[in-house]
Amino acid sequence: MPRHGRLVFPMLCAALCGALLVQLRPLTGEARAAVTRQADADHTIAVCAVPSLLNEMLESERFRPERDRLEQELNDKLQELRDRRDELIEDMEGVDPSEPEGREAAMEIETLGRRYQQLQMEAQGRADALFARQMTEAWNLIRSSAEAVAEDLGYDYVVTTAGRDEQLNQESSATALRQMLARPMIVFPEDADITDDVREDLNL
Repeated sequence: MPRHGRLVFPMLCAALCGALLVQLRPLTGEARAAVTRQADADHTIAVCAVPSLLNEMLESERFRPERDRLEQELNDKLQELRDRRDELIEDMEGVDPSEPEGREAAMEIETLGRRYQQLQMEAQGRADALFARQMTEAWNLIRSSAEAVAEDLGYDYVVTTAGRDEQLNQESSATALRQMLARPMIVFPEDADITDDVREDLNL
């Protein structure tokens, strides 16, 4: 895909050149900006909507089925405990809780409750660990693809940023702030966006 728009990356050498020129003669704001642009012209930046690609990849057939299988496995184990608890509660109907049989059933129900809470925590931990591993793997794939695409298209830098057309959440201030911080690039040429190229490379 032909690319014409280029983003200029500030460099230390441009600042040094500007300082030397100031010592020779005063520069206007426009002249100083022109010097900086000229010094930086060979270093170009692309942008890539990595957050969007990450979500797409995590919902793809490469990652989603494994999470679904784990979720089903954990839910089945929790359901077994719920079913056993319900059976005991039903069996206790009409039973004197002060009798040995009633006390034994009550103790088992209490034990099942503790086991259920423990299993819930273990299930959450396993689910979080799997998701973290998948996120890391997906990120590494996206990064490698972005590096390859940028090299093919002649970009020196790739900045990760959310898509500028994506709507901000208007119900949660914390979510909205995270979305804002995920947009370090506010203005950039449309053809500096390599998101579609990376998406195609990843077969998403």
